[in-house]
Amino acid sequence: MITLGFIPSVIILTILFVLYKKGILSIRRQTYLSYITRKTKNRFRASYKKYNGYHYYRFWVKKGSKVTVSYDVTVEAGSLILEWKDIKMNRYFHKEFYDSQSGSFS
Repeated sequence: MITLGFIPSVIILTILFVLYKKGILSIRRQTYLSYITRKTKNRFRASYKKYNGYHYYRFWVKKGSKVTVSYDVTVEAGSLILEWKDIKMNRYFHKEFYDSQSGSFS
């Protein structure tokens, strides 16, 4: 005999399954191996041995001030995407690295 407490659980699991199949709900597993970050007022440094996922870092900049961002990316396998966005998600810089590169943008 099915109890009434079991029915809501089945309904919730069915809804979650449908959302997952339609791509509305996603399950992501991230891998961090030897993950190290250092952040000061004017500098940010991150290093990973193995990484699968995404990470966001916030920097506060005064309105109207000019900013130059320098990067030194080392890629041993796979790729790395570097993006710079404002709080409204407007993209100012986007680049995918497949090999090691250095550069800057303003």
